[in-house]
Formats: sequence, structure tokens, C-alpha cells
Amino acid sequence: MAQIKLVASDIDGTLLNSDKKISYRTIETVEKLKQMGVHVVLCSGRPVSGVMPHLKKLGLTDHDNYVITFNGAKSSNVTNTKVIKTHPLGYDDFVKFHDLAQKLGFGMQVVTLKSEIFTTSANISKYTVRDAFNTNMQIKYRPADLISPDIEIAKIMFVDDPTRISKLGGQLPKEILTDYYAVRTGSWSFEFMNKDASKWNALMDLCEYLGIDPAETMAIGDQNNDLTMLEKAGIGVAMANGNDLVKKTADVLTPSNDDDGVAQAMERYILK
Repeated sequence: MAQIKLVASDIDGTLLNSDKKISYRTIETVEKLKQMGVHVVLCSGRPVSGVMPHLKKLGLTDHDNYVITFNGAKSSNVTNTKVIKTHPLGYDDFVKFHDLAQKLGFGMQVVTLKSEIFTTSANISKYTVRDAFNTNMQIKYRPADLISPDIEIAKIMFVDDPTRISKLGGQLPKEILTDYYAVRTGSWSFEFMNKDASKWNALMDLCEYLGIDPAETMAIGDQNNDLTMLEKAGIGVAMANGNDLVKKTADVLTPSNDDDGVAQAMERYILK
């Protein structure tokens, strides 16, 4: 087994326990990895602003600490002064998904690389408000014809009642699933990104920048947007609270997010 030089961890349901907190054991373990020179990289669908409170808790706030945001559409250092790579969508993609959302009757929001949430509906969805609160992003209402042609989109989200979102996959045109990275990321959200945007591709971009062999990485997660990195990392670690596909895909299983699963994986495979 290769020596692990970088750990990529999902946040919700993985790093955070059910109380949305990072345990003291995890904080201590991350500090030990830092002292060994191991990179600890948080990977999230959130922007840097939504990840920063957790980075601060872990002491990962220096310019040489890194983060993967928007589910892989962007990799950068945590101070956002060095962007490693982005995989954006553009205006034509916005038009296509706006028309699709109207046709299917789903709420839609656009998240930009500048950490803004645009909604084209004056009746702003409660799910959009919830997302803005959780990620510390600003909501901007813009009618579709006022969206700038120069917009750089990190991801497009369909947001709606969980019962409706659970059926969305079967309603999507085949070309959407072929031309985009499409993944359900929560009970009330389904995300669409550049087909080159995934947590694994962003991790590969970061490994290339840091001179780390992908075999020297550990990835930890619990949901479908973690699958790409769990499948291809040197060690893919599934949380015990993860879904069945995640546990089937990963190399190993660690205890749940309420039982210090992240810390235990780091201790077992790196601090052994």
C-alpha cells in the first residue's frame, strides 16, 4: 500500500456528525497529519465561504492548504488566491436547463464561480433560501433574459420537494445524462455540472499541482457525489452511515460520522 500523502474528505455526513460538528478526536487527528506533512483537503458542493468555518476549526486556513468546492467544479487554495482549475458551465447551458426546468416544472437555481446564487423566479424557493443560509452565499433574483451571457457557472441545481426530486432522474433526457455530470446531492436537490467536474477530477488536478501520485490519496465520503473519488483514490473509505452504493464502491468501511469514522480511518491507514 502506498504512503498516503493527501486525504480528501467530504463534509456533510462524513466530517460532520449529526449535530453538524467536528469532533475533538477528528481535530486532533488532522493536526497530527498536518505535522506529518499530509494534506487534508475538504471536498464539498459548497463554495469556499461555506467551507471556511470547518477549515478554521481544523486549522486549515494557510495559503498552502487546499479545498475542492462546488462538487469539483473548482479547486483552489483556501484563501482563494490560487485557483488550481475550474470546470464551469456557460450561458448556453443556462438556457438549456432553464427551458428544461420550465418544461418539467422544477425549481432551479444557478450557482456561479463567484459564490452567488441566481434564481429566475420571483417566488424564491424555500430550498434556495436554505441553501444560501447553509453556504453563506447571496441570493440574486434575475429574470432569465437578464442573466449575463458572460456568466461562469459552477453548477445548476434543480430544487424541489424530496418526493419530486427522487423521481427526477427518470425524467431527464438522455443527452443531459450524457453531456453533463448529473448527480442527486441531497433529498431536495439535483445538480448538473460540466462533465469534467467531479470530486475525483478536481482531486486529480490538485495532485498534479502538488506532485502527488493519485495512488497516494485517501478519499472519504458517504453519498453519490463522492463516488468518483471513492472508486479511484488509493484508498476509498465509505462511512457506515453512507448509502449502499457508496459502501459497495469503496475499498474499506469506517464507523459512522457519529462514531469518529473519519478520525478512525486516518488513524488506521496513516497513523498506524
